[in-house]
This record gives sequence, C-alpha cells and structure tokens, in this order.
Amino acid sequence: MSRKSVTIPLTFVTDPNLSTAAKVIYAVLKSFKSGKSGSLVAPSIIASHKEIIDRSNLSQKTVVKGLNKLESAGWIARQRTEGLPNRYIFTTPLTYRDFQLSATKKRTASESERGRLVRIERVLARANPLTNRDAGG
Repeated sequence: MSRKSVTIPLTFVTDPNLSTAAKVIYAVLKSFKSGKSGSLVAPSIIASHKEIIDRSNLSQKTVVKGLNKLESAGWIARQRTEGLPNRYIFTTPLTYRDFQLSATKKRTASESERGRLVRIERVLARANPLTNRDAGG
C-alpha cells in the first residue's frame, strides 16, 4: 500500500547534485509505508527493485543509478540481505559544518547534554556511511 502524499525536505529538492530521476526515486521510496521509528531511529522502508521500478515507471538501470546516487549523496542508506528486498533508511547528509556545530555545542553543554550529543552523533554515523569521510575534510 502506498501513501497518497509524501513530505520531502527542501534541501533535497534543491540539491543540484541529484538528477531528476534520483529525486523521483526518492519520492517513490517515501511513498512506501514506513516502518516504526523511535526517537533516535531514522525512518525506513523495505522495497524491492521491481516495486520501485513499477511505481516509478523508470528502467532498472535508471533506478539502480538513482539509488546509488541517493546513497552516495547521503540521502539514503541501504541494508542488503541476500534473497530479501533491501531496507532503505532515510538519512540527511551531514557536512563538516554540522560536525563543527556539534563540537561547539559539546564544549558549552552540560555533562549529560554532551553525553546525549555523543549518542546522537553515533546513531547518525551508523545511519549515514558518509559521515566519517565528510568529517575528515
């Protein structure tokens, strides 16, 4: 069952590094019913390439290229399981500036707040495979 409308971040819509096809694929992914998410768990869906192709009316090659671009740009993370459809986790690309702001907050925060920020950073780092590379400059 698909949703009738989806919410897409403005920063995603205006991302100049994404093709129109990648943006369509992202909207299609958002149309799938999302799994449960906790306060620190990014929303995710499970979908096969065939389901994405059927909903988007794009070729398999275009869908695969678009998914790869979305993943490399940090908008999704994929969990692959052999013989099962992929799980797509919706993420937000983190920049070096995000890490600088986080470091500033940690210096001025209370000890319990610093601990919470560190835990959030760890969750984000696991959800977004680009964070370690981006943080290096």
